[in-house]
Amino acid sequence: MKIEQIYTGCLAEAAYYIESDGEAAIIDPLREVAPYLKRAAKDNAVIKYIFETHFHADFVSGHIDLAEKSKASIVFGPTAVTSFPSHIAQDHEEFQVGKLTITTLHTPGHTPESTTYLLADENGKPYCIFTGDTLFIGDVGRPDIAQMGTLTMEDMAATLYDSLQEKILTLPDDVLVYPAHGAGSACGKHMSKETFDTLGHQKEVNYALNATSKMQFIKEVTDGILPPPQYFAKNAAMNRNGYEPFDEVYHKSHTNLDPNEFELIVNQNGAIIIDTRDPQAFASGFIPSSVNIGLNGQFAPWVGALITDLKQPILLVAEKGKEQEAITRLSRVGYDSTIGYLDGGIDAWKNAGKDLETIDSISAADFAAAFGKEENFTVLDVRKPGEYESEHLEISLSRPLDYINDWTAEIDPKKTYYIHCAGGYRSMIAASILKARGVDRVIDVQGGYASIREEKQNNIAYDVLIIGAGPIGMACAIEALNAGLTYIIIEKGALVNSIYNYPVFMTFFSTSQKLEIGGVPFVSISNKPNRNEALEYYRRVAEKFALKINLFEAVKSVNKEADGNFIVKTDKAAYKSKKVIISTGFYDVPVMMNIPGEELPKVRHYYQDPHLYAFSKILVIGANNSAIDVALETYRKGAQVTLVVRGSEIGSKVKYWVKPDIENRIKEGDIKSYFNSEIATIAEQEVQIKTPEGLITIANDFVLAMTGYKPDFDLLKNLGVRLEDNNCPVHNPHTMETSEKGLYLAGVVCGGMDTHKWFIENSRVHAEQIIAHIKGN
Repeated sequence: MKIEQIYTGCLAEAAYYIESDGEAAIIDPLREVAPYLKRAAKDNAVIKYIFETHFHADFVSGHIDLAEKSKASIVFGPTAVTSFPSHIAQDHEEFQVGKLTITTLHTPGHTPESTTYLLADENGKPYCIFTGDTLFIGDVGRPDIAQMGTLTMEDMAATLYDSLQEKILTLPDDVLVYPAHGAGSACGKHMSKETFDTLGHQKEVNYALNATSKMQFIKEVTDGILPPPQYFAKNAAMNRNGYEPFDEVYHKSHTNLDPNEFELIVNQNGAIIIDTRDPQAFASGFIPSSVNIGLNGQFAPWVGALITDLKQPILLVAEKGKEQEAITRLSRVGYDSTIGYLDGGIDAWKNAGKDLETIDSISAADFAAAFGKEENFTVLDVRKPGEYESEHLEISLSRPLDYINDWTAEIDPKKTYYIHCAGGYRSMIAASILKARGVDRVIDVQGGYASIREEKQNNIAYDVLIIGAGPIGMACAIEALNAGLTYIIIEKGALVNSIYNYPVFMTFFSTSQKLEIGGVPFVSISNKPNRNEALEYYRRVAEKFALKINLFEAVKSVNKEADGNFIVKTDKAAYKSKKVIISTGFYDVPVMMNIPGEELPKVRHYYQDPHLYAFSKILVIGANNSAIDVALETYRKGAQVTLVVRGSEIGSKVKYWVKPDIENRIKEGDIKSYFNSEIATIAEQEVQIKTPEGLITIANDFVLAMTGYKPDFDLLKNLGVRLEDNNCPVHNPHTMETSEKGLYLAGVVCGGMDTHKWFIENSRVHAEQIIAHIKGN
């Protein structure tokens, strides 16, 4: 059995090649079909079927050309209607490809005919699903593409929910999910960069699959959807009704023109000139009225979004040798009217003495220098609305490139416009369009918002930089905000990351009032709040105070400069701050066992949901509360649990109402235990344990190493913080300042390895002490 994912990054599209016993199938092929024919020929295989998951809207599929060349049957799911010969499958209809069985699962919702194909191996075991746009990695398909009759987007979302619940989520967790798209496609909102996954893991992490009801699913899936690009409906129609053969399109498009011929055709045909070079190369000199859409980005989708007529004549300017790629990528989204390209590229145009235009493109530093000094200083942010809303310059206007045809009428051709996007690709497209429409003073900002942000951070010193967005880090930020100090929080994970990593059903020992920060009431339905209530509470606190928090950004180094300021470098940027507060908590770094195999994905140092481990062979390491809870919870979900304890008995601090439970489970043989033992090695399907009786090997699926956690002591040591007994960092208990002036500690990190000294409830006061000391300096 061979299954190959053929991923095309510029479209974020995945086609699939399947082969067994000399027979092959292709799923969701692209327009140019030669690669599929060559792949089958390499295996001496005959392409038997071409499976389409639905009528694709974001690209023209190669099913018709491939069927013509291979004589394979085109298969669509139930309710599809085509204008060419095809097999419309019944729900649960089976197809044989060699020794493999492919079963049709009708999963409408993204579109009415959307279909998932379930592949079973030669033994009949479900192996993978090809989900098309029904289920992505991290997302599901948008439900607004193909609404029919009176059906609304919400109706389609409800149908999609039923399809997922009844057809997909009932499949085994180890089934692989192979979608039609990855991150960057407009067919979903939150697609992962990963291009495949197990269904079980998607049940854990996919927001849409975690909806607790159909109504919640509908709300989650429909919220924030932007209108689909205008070419989507046109591509879907081509896929349903047929199109011109790709070979003919390529032959007529591959026409090289000298500068005089090129200029004549532009004047006679009203062709659009698309210059496919990189943005900065384009800015330095281009043919008047040409539009820059670089091949090194999402070329075809942006052509589709911006050029409304699929039959619009197009002329190309490309780097030498890139003409064929440009023609092919245009045809993938239905633009079949390319009428030629400039032979010799822009150099030929220059050598012919033809006119050139340029666009000013400045660095973020030059932009910062000009910022606010010019009259009528206008900044256009051409990113998507969601990008703008997440963070933007106060002076900038949101003018998304996607809708440039709607807002160019408000542009004053006599004004100067500074234009930026996220990284520099889209801003040059916008600048070139405005330039072609008579706006002479357009200035591109190189590197986009990322460079602007970095430049701003390098030149602005925050009063306080807080490392860690846990409850105490947030409390410090609230105190800084109330004191009129500028601040930023840097967090390597999610908001209140430690609490997020707690078990799903965890309940706090403290009452909700003792967990409050910022004077915001924490209301719980019971005397002691649970994990989910805490996550919701701290999110609401962050929203109430509009806290400036950069999540999923890891601090790499903190260095003190000669002027007393700190330079904090992360994996994304660098920051300058007068003071630094470390509030990373105790749950920051797992205590590693340093044994062979610990790096395997099956080894988990954090534990959340016992359902993941149902019917699996689980080995739990540890003898304290977290390990015992894990052992009991997974056991009650059907796991075969083995407990490995380094000491001779269960930990003395295990909760008094839990200890008899674990002891009885061990005594009755429900949970196998090894005391005075430790792990020797971990392999993919087994684990070796050192016991008093010798080395024992047991079968194993997962290792849950509840070996404890520790603060990031390396970070403290590198900053010159002295550690005393039990790795307790030396600091002034009244001001929380360390021996390194300007560096403060807050929260659980102050206790070193003493986990019973500081908690949320008794360390909230650290925030007041620190900010009072900073204000007093």
